[in-house]
Amino acid sequence: MSRTEVDEASRSYQQLMKVVMRLAYQYSRTLPRGQRLTREQYMQFQREIEERVRLDQYERAVTLDWYKARVADYQREAADLAARHRAGAISDEERLRETAYLQGMRAGIENTVHSAAKLTPEERGQVVQALDAIDADPKTRMEHGVFGPMTKREKAVARQVAARSEAAALKRTEDIEARKQAAAEAPLDASATFSELKQANARLTKQVHKLTADNTALQAQVTALEAQLGAKATAGADASTNGHGTQRADQQAQHAEQQGAQADIDPDHGDGGAAAQMEAEA
Repeated sequence: MSRTEVDEASRSYQQLMKVVMRLAYQYSRTLPRGQRLTREQYMQFQREIEERVRLDQYERAVTLDWYKARVADYQREAADLAARHRAGAISDEERLRETAYLQGMRAGIENTVHSAAKLTPEERGQVVQALDAIDADPKTRMEHGVFGPMTKREKAVARQVAARSEAAALKRTEDIEARKQAAAEAPLDASATFSELKQANARLTKQVHKLTADNTALQAQVTALEAQLGAKATAGADASTNGHGTQRADQQAQHAEQQGAQADIDPDHGDGGAAAQMEAEA
């Protein structure tokens, strides 16, 4: 058998049993005539095969029931969320949180269904198709259940759906591994970043201290200049007041001198005044 056939056989119960029976037949035919199995050995071999078949059938039934239950749980949660959203009993934040929970629930189902050795590729596709139908309408009814009968065309479509879903699941796994690796490498980068931020903070603190000192010096200079301007303004006001007083005194002195000069120049005017005064007294 080719490697591809072996890999597919390990994932498909029916193909695996066919391979076992074919190998048993070939084993019995290829033995030399003198080394054929005795009837007792053959019966023992047959009993072991039958026991293995019964065990595989039980495990297959358990696997089918498990995925039926998981799909039913998913539909119940999706229907409950849709009903609460229609009734307005859930906020947008809660709806987003519940939707994320459903997406994680579906991803968990899909990540395991593709590694289930007891399911055929068509059955894996049926599980994915059931999840798609629930996403489209949470109240959808599956007449034949999750694993209903299929035609040849439906089997081909189911295999395509399974392959597409498996590719998406592998991509999710790769993304998770990439995030884990990035998280493992993050502490080193975070330490370097913290050191750079600490150095930048020290530089900024030094600049703030320098700016504070410069601002204090400028304030002192402004205060000194304001004091100088105030002193000059006071001195100018005093000088202006003293100048006006001196000027007034000089004007009065000049007026007195002018009156004295006029008295000296016009003596008759003075005598006439005296005579008029004497007549008035008489």
